[in-house]
Amino acid sequence: MSLAILLPGALLLFRSENTPKVINGEFIRLSGNSITLVLYDNTFSLRECAGLLRDGGILTIHSAELRSDTPFPKSNKVILFGNCAYFATRYHKASITLVMPPPHFVLTDNVQRLLLKRYGNNDLLEEQ
Repeated sequence: MSLAILLPGALLLFRSENTPKVINGEFIRLSGNSITLVLYDNTFSLRECAGLLRDGGILTIHSAELRSDTPFPKSNKVILFGNCAYFATRYHKASITLVMPPPHFVLTDNVQRLLLKRYGNNDLLEEQ
């Protein structure tokens, strides 16, 4: 019983500015100056995606791939992993970075960076 009371209290005592914040139970806000939004599919983990956010950012807690009804936060800089590349059209004014999108994906005008597997089958993407 006392452990149940002590644990939440301890979490509050040891919280710092660098502790990620949960937003609406859907997103994690990492500390830092950046408000880069990251959406990823089931082939990536939260930890892998967070590794690209050295200056902070906002990530979905779970895969965003099949969540077209979710109101994602607005951002001027968006990183889309895997099949979440299809969300690029939602952010037509944002600077988009794609990380290993599907090989048949047609790049949108707002794609600024494209990160691919070194030896992947990406002929169509490389041609674009």
